[in-house]
Amino acid sequence: MLEISSEMDLPPGLEYAVQTAWETFAKMMEMQTREVNLHFNEPETMARLNEQYRGKAKPTDVLSFAYGGEDHLFGELAICLAVAEAQAMDHDWDVTTEVIRLLAHGFAHLMGHDHETDAEEAEMLTLEKELLAVAGFKNIYPDA
Repeated sequence: MLEISSEMDLPPGLEYAVQTAWETFAKMMEMQTREVNLHFNEPETMARLNEQYRGKAKPTDVLSFAYGGEDHLFGELAICLAVAEAQAMDHDWDVTTEVIRLLAHGFAHLMGHDHETDAEEAEMLTLEKELLAVAGFKNIYPDA
């Protein structure tokens, strides 16, 4: 289950697309009973969170906070919509596609994956591609 909150108005249809993709990801990974909170934040909030948790005083696209364990609440994700919009323009696709890509990336982090080494990054990217493919996004990455 995904609970969404936002500091700003979201583009029409984004919340529905995110919920639909999340349900697909959760079903694929058999995580339907676990709850995740998703926060859409302004750049200032993301910069503050990024500095507090990663020591980097600038906005970032997505942050993941995994709680692990068997509790109902599995974790939290924070997405900076302004950064997602800029990245979408760089990739020449719409913001919904970029947010779904970030959602898959955050989901992989919540599942315990990371990208500190090349091997970890490759494993994480494989999961992201699988998640995106089942949600109907098969051409996100150039080699996909």
